[in-house]
Amino acid sequence: MLGKALDAEKALDRSLDASRAFDRAEDFAPFFEQMDRAGGFPDSQRIFRKEVRTSWGLTADEARGLDAHHVFPKTFRNQFLDKWRIDVWDPRYSSMVDASAHRGRGGWSPEYNDLWREFLKNPHSTEEVFDYAKYLGRKYGFEVLF
Repeated sequence: MLGKALDAEKALDRSLDASRAFDRAEDFAPFFEQMDRAGGFPDSQRIFRKEVRTSWGLTADEARGLDAHHVFPKTFRNQFLDKWRIDVWDPRYSSMVDASAHRGRGGWSPEYNDLWREFLKNPHSTEEVFDYAKYLGRKYGFEVLF
């Protein structure tokens, strides 16, 4: 009987420890919310990168020197979501690209966003949006999963 009481006490202690840890984690919530607002996106880039890497079937070592690229730029995330129900954070709408070519000095990322900015000035069907994304993939030398 004493053994069961001690087991119950240990379980209660673990439960209280978990509760305290949860309370401490809540103390950090404002920090993470601030970081999300500063980044302008709901998930951290690190989590997105891991999801994209997994979608592409790459190990962490194989993904060295590669960036997780938003095929539909996160700059226009609200427009993609509102008009075409495209979530730019969905790993299906991503690619793995050479990091230095993507965002390095003289990288193509700003030009890529400019092309999307011009394209989005006019109305387009969902099919046209996906076709344009595939076209840009060919232009910048990356594959897409859709």
